[in-house]
Amino acid sequence: MEILLNGKKQDLGMYDKIDDMRELIKFIHTFIGEDIVKTVEIDEEEYTAEEIEAGLNLDMDAVSRVNLKTTDDKKKARENIKANVIEELPEMRDNFQQAAAEFALGDEEKGYEMVHDTLKNLEWIVLKIEVSLKRNDDEDGLEEINSIKEGFDGILKELDSEINTDRKGALTEMAEKASNLVKRLEELVEISDTTDTTS
Repeated sequence: MEILLNGKKQDLGMYDKIDDMRELIKFIHTFIGEDIVKTVEIDEEEYTAEEIEAGLNLDMDAVSRVNLKTTDDKKKARENIKANVIEELPEMRDNFQQAAAEFALGDEEKGYEMVHDTLKNLEWIVLKIEVSLKRNDDEDGLEEINSIKEGFDGILKELDSEINTDRKGALTEMAEKASNLVKRLEELVEISDTTDTTS
C-alpha cells in the first residue's frame, strides 16, 4: 500500500506496514498533529478524516494507494511539527547523556538499552523533520539532516562493533556523539523552513 502526503509518496520505514485506516490516522495525528489531515483519498474515493476515525469499513487488503491531504494552512502544519519536535528532542539528548554516564560507570547493559530505545524513538522524530523539510523544498536542511542520519548510522555500527580495546571509553564517547547529533537536530529545527511564515 502506497502512502502519500499531499500527493508525495512517503517512505515511513516500519510505519509503512500500517494496514488499518484508523491506526493510520492516529499515526498521522501523532506525526503532524490534530486537525491537520482534512481528507483521505483511498484509491479513487475521498473521505473526511472524521469518516475514517468513525470506523469506515474498508477491505484494506484491496487498497493500493492512500493519499492524505492536509489543511491549506501550511504554516499551522509546520508550526505543529516544530512544536512537537522541539518538545521531544531535549529528552532524546538527555537520554544519550545518561547512557554515556552509564557506560562510564561500567553498566553497559543499561547504557545499551537506553541507546537502543532512544535511537528507535529518534527515528520517528527524524522522519517528522525530514517530511517537513521535503514539503518546504529546504535543500540545505535536507543536506544537513542526511549528514546527521549518516552520523547516527555510524554510531549504530560503532555500537555493534566488538573491536574497541577501551570498550567503556569508546561507548561513552559514542553516546556523547549521539547527544551532539541531537543538538544539531535541535539547531536545524530552529533555523529550518518549518518556521516559514509565507503561507
